[in-house]
Amino acid sequence: MGPPDASELPILPPELERKIFELAVVLEHPSSALPLMLVAHRTHRWIASVLYNIANQLSKIYPAKRGDPSKPDLTYYGPFVKHIILGGDMKAEKISMFFSSCPNLIDVALWSHCRTKAFLGFFDDMKLERLSTNISTLDPEDFQTSALSNITHLDITKFGSGWPRWKDLTVLPRLTHLAINEVVDVDIIRRLLHHCKQLQILLLVEVGTAWNMGDIFISDPRLVMMKLCRYVVEDWRDSALGKENMWSWAEEISLAKQRGLFKDETLLCTWFGEKGWRRQLGDLCHDTN
Repeated sequence: MGPPDASELPILPPELERKIFELAVVLEHPSSALPLMLVAHRTHRWIASVLYNIANQLSKIYPAKRGDPSKPDLTYYGPFVKHIILGGDMKAEKISMFFSSCPNLIDVALWSHCRTKAFLGFFDDMKLERLSTNISTLDPEDFQTSALSNITHLDITKFGSGWPRWKDLTVLPRLTHLAINEVVDVDIIRRLLHHCKQLQILLLVEVGTAWNMGDIFISDPRLVMMKLCRYVVEDWRDSALGKENMWSWAEEISLAKQRGLFKDETLLCTWFGEKGWRRQLGDLCHDTN
C-alpha cells in the first residue's frame, strides 16, 4: 500500500494547525524552528511570530553582530515583534529606527534619557496596550491622541507633581493598571482612584525614596503598595511571556482585599516586599481552609 493521496489527508482548521506548529517550537528545542519554517509560507510566518515576539534591546540580543549570517536583519524580524524593551545609552535615531521597523508593537518599555514625546508619532499607528516610560515630557493634548488610546497598563517611571499634571491620566479610556514609581502626594492617589473609572490596579512602587504615607488610610482594594527592585529586564520579560510579574503580584494582593480576607482593615495599606510577599500576604489574611 502506497502513501495516502494528498486529497485524502485530513484538513485541520488554520487556527488549530497554527497552534500545533507554535507549540512545537515553544515546547521543543528552538532548533526545531528552522525545518518547520520551511514547510510552507504560512508556517514560516507563524513560527517567526513566536521566535521574534519579544525583542530585548537593553541586553543587545538583537541585532546581531555585523557579519553574523545566523541572525536576521531588523527589517525582516521587526514586523513580528510585539514586545520590545529599549533605551539605555541608545540615541534617539536608533530608537526611532526600531519603532519604524516594528509597526505591530503592543508592549513598549522605553527606559531611556530620550524624550518619550519624540516617539509618539510612531505610537499613533500602533495599537499599544502596555507602556513603561518617563512621561514627564508629554503635554495634556498628547493623552487624547490615538498614540495612548489603547493603553491598559501604564508604568510611569517619572511624571511630575500636582493634580493638574496627573489629571491628564483620567482621559485614557482603557487604562486598567497604573504603576507609579515616584513619590506623589496622597491626595493625587485618592483622586486617581476616584476619577480613573476603568482602573483595576493602582500600584505604588517604593524604589529608593521612601513614601511618607504616615497614618493615611485608603481602603480601596485597587491600591497596592510594594517595595520592588525596579528596571530589571527579567521582570519586564516575564510579563511579556505571561509569567508572574509585578502586575500579577498586585492583582493577587488586590483580590485578597476585595474578598475581605485581611484580618484587620488597618492592614490594607501594608507595604509588601518583592521577596516573600505571598507569605506576607498569608500572614495578614484569615485562614481560608
